[in-house]
Amino acid sequence: MRRANPLLGLLALLAACPLPNETPYELLPQAARVATCQLSGTPNAGETWTVRRGGSDCAHVVAPTQSLPDVAQGLALALDALDGLTAGAEGSLIACVDIAGGAPDIVLSVSSPATATVYETTALTKLVLLAGSPAEGTTWSIQIDDGVSQGYDYTVASGDALEQVAAGLANAIDRPGYVAGAEGTTVAVIRVGGEEFELTATAPAGGSADVEETTATTKTLVLSGPYFPEDTWGVQLAGSETVYTVSSGDTGADVAAAEGPVLTVTRLAGGELSLDLAVDPR
Repeated sequence: MRRANPLLGLLALLAACPLPNETPYELLPQAARVATCQLSGTPNAGETWTVRRGGSDCAHVVAPTQSLPDVAQGLALALDALDGLTAGAEGSLIACVDIAGGAPDIVLSVSSPATATVYETTALTKLVLLAGSPAEGTTWSIQIDDGVSQGYDYTVASGDALEQVAAGLANAIDRPGYVAGAEGTTVAVIRVGGEEFELTATAPAGGSADVEETTATTKTLVLSGPYFPEDTWGVQLAGSETVYTVSSGDTGADVAAAEGPVLTVTRLAGGELSLDLAVDPR
């Protein structure tokens, strides 16, 4: 059933009522324009929902337990406070009227309270350069010794190339304070705290694994939640972006794909390393 516009009924009532001095008045036609904004999604505590009208931003920070209609009401109140504008909310719909007849177009944005801090580090990086033809069933190894010696192995599967061997060795290294990754046929082993360590590697007959020190540049990205489901976290690096969409129950370690909410990025060639993070709510 179509609902009557209560504003029309109010205007008709005003037109029929005389002023106190019994002098009737006339409602002049206006070229007022109306814009609407339908909110959707689930507001999360701490998020900032913003509507921009012209050069003015009207923001509402979501409080715990607030619903979408609560957010719409908060934004409508902020819009209504602007000169020459009147606004109201019905459920999760915001209606905005420019009395002067200008363009009341409004644009909505949502920002997350989540943050991340980029740190330059003194991390120490060493490389293992693989070469040769991996044979099925043979084992390649990397040993780390920082006072406690431990080896990490990868056994070649059918069809493996050196790239798969490098990736397998990097994945095998699970040691507190260290990060490992593979780039092509090179394995990078990083001690985040920068302390010295000894790295050795062994390869089966027909292969080689040479250890090399490097002047690689390393940065760490420390994530700070909250981690809201469906939010997209994106890391921008050298013109490309890697994204992760948060699932219910995810922690900072899940988002960073690491032991904790710390992402370590290394440029093996050294030099400038630009690293940024953005969080896009839903």
